[in-house]
Amino acid sequence: MSLRQRSRLLQQNAVEATVSSEEEDDEEEAYAPPARNPFDLLNDNGDDDEEVEEEANAQRAAPRNPFDMLAEEDHESADDDEEQREGRSSVVEEAPSEVPNVTKSKNKKKKKNKKKDKSKTNSAANEEEGEDEDNMDDLEKLCKQIESAGASGPSQAGTQVEEELPHACERRILLAADLRHIKAEDELKRIFGRRVIASESAAMKAEERKAKGIPFMPRGSQQRQQKKSILLVPREHWPRMPSGISMEVTGSQDGVRLYRYTHNHSYLQVQQEYEDCLASHDPNTLAQLVAKNPYHVDGLLSLAEIYLQMNELQKAQDLLERCLFSLECAWHPNFAPQLGASRLPYSEAENRPFYAAAFKHIQSLGRRGCHRSALEVCKLVLSLDPQDPMGVLCCMDYYALMAEQYAFIPRLVEEFDSSDRSLALRPGVAFSLALARFRLQEGERANSGKDGGKASKGGDKSEGPPGGGKGVSGETRGGSGATEMLREALLLHPSCVNRLIEKLNEKSNAVTVDREWTRILALAPFTTKDINSPSLDRLVSIFIERHFLLWRPPEIQAWLKLTCAAIVDEVANSEGSSGDGGSFSDWAAVCAGAFPLDVPDEYTHLPVSAFSDAISILPPEENPFAQPP
Repeated sequence: MSLRQRSRLLQQNAVEATVSSEEEDDEEEAYAPPARNPFDLLNDNGDDDEEVEEEANAQRAAPRNPFDMLAEEDHESADDDEEQREGRSSVVEEAPSEVPNVTKSKNKKKKKNKKKDKSKTNSAANEEEGEDEDNMDDLEKLCKQIESAGASGPSQAGTQVEEELPHACERRILLAADLRHIKAEDELKRIFGRRVIASESAAMKAEERKAKGIPFMPRGSQQRQQKKSILLVPREHWPRMPSGISMEVTGSQDGVRLYRYTHNHSYLQVQQEYEDCLASHDPNTLAQLVAKNPYHVDGLLSLAEIYLQMNELQKAQDLLERCLFSLECAWHPNFAPQLGASRLPYSEAENRPFYAAAFKHIQSLGRRGCHRSALEVCKLVLSLDPQDPMGVLCCMDYYALMAEQYAFIPRLVEEFDSSDRSLALRPGVAFSLALARFRLQEGERANSGKDGGKASKGGDKSEGPPGGGKGVSGETRGGSGATEMLREALLLHPSCVNRLIEKLNEKSNAVTVDREWTRILALAPFTTKDINSPSLDRLVSIFIERHFLLWRPPEIQAWLKLTCAAIVDEVANSEGSSGDGGSFSDWAAVCAGAFPLDVPDEYTHLPVSAFSDAISILPPEENPFAQPP
């Protein structure tokens, strides 16, 4: 190796040594400990230096983000361009000064990076100080609130925290709809199986395409991507959703937002055409209006009712679901009725079509046997307006019993705050409480019998039905708790027994009126079926129309007859007193206080026919769509 080559190697090694030493110094400065929070000094234990060194070592050992390297390369390329513009002349003029120029450029980069790091640390420290000051302000405000609450007395502060907020939260949880069970299609799949429902839906789609003259196409070629819905499954043949309805926030009440539907100018014009169609009394004009405006809410509701009276159930259901889909697509982004934390006041005229469509949807679900889905929709409707403008409380307990959600009824009575009176005083809820308790105890006894095995067969015979039959007493199958609840319901509303037996015999001859029933119905308190209070009379009529199917099983009838016989004997012997249960006169006074005689009917807006599964069908000669001869 020549002397010239050795001198070049020595010069390169010297330059690399200086650069590496400067980079190590800069790395130590770059990994300097961050600014300390002044509140951390309170927890100082004397190990600050060791903690800082450990943090620095951890930061050095941490892997770098590759995207940060790209950003550094961008900064370095920009700095190199500037430095090349500034020092291009010096590099060209003096060849021996190449090494110092390189070191100077690197020093400039490091100084700039140091300034950036210092500015970042200073800004972070300022933000932390600002957050600490905000936290201190919040703490001071909280302390002042606690002091003021303590000065005002423990009763005022306790009632706000322990009564208002927990009760509101309990109601929201109680009325929160379960989206897994709210769609009818999902419940039908659980009942009949996925394959059966899939084949049936495919056959229905083929019939619809054939009726509309749509040729068969491969799967997926004609499927229209509709907006997802939480209430139902949108149909493929539905037209594209127009933008005519929207929703706005009108305010808040008790920490819950209030919403209202709004309509644009074009929708209001269509609404005027709808009013003209109603004035003409011609259903054909209404059908033409819906064909031209396939998502007009009032038109869809009216046309669905006409098809329902014509016994065209499939068409009526399709129109009703399209109406609900139109209303759901207009929901506000923050509107979440499934959580029970939104309100849609019925007092607003724009909101009433939603309640009408939702209540008809509940009836349709009940007729199809989707009782769990109907229960979840009832929760959703009741949460939107707890004043219950549609009478959902008159049928919610029925759907809960049919869906075997027995524990929901006691929760509803305990946690739901009715504005006028307790729910347990209503005839439907009072009898449903007893029946739910009967079913719960029956399930508990069945589970204990499985666990007990042969031991249950060799025990007391009063625990099971005599002779293994289903017609058993309330004390045997229902249990003392269910029998006591049924006794209270019968003493509170004795007129329900006569009407219930008449309804059961009218529909299915389910009750055999033997000597025992004849004796019971001829004695007090079951001698009359007339009610003086108009409100109570309507509620009893709704209960009989909606709940009579629940009292048709033989074991339920035997339990009812035995309890009625015991009440008759109590009234005849000791005026109906039974320990702490109260006498018949006491329960009659409670009923008279809850439903005064001089108060007009409070439920005139609830027709009894609306709670029946029966459909009034028009005769063929009165078909509004029939062509004149």
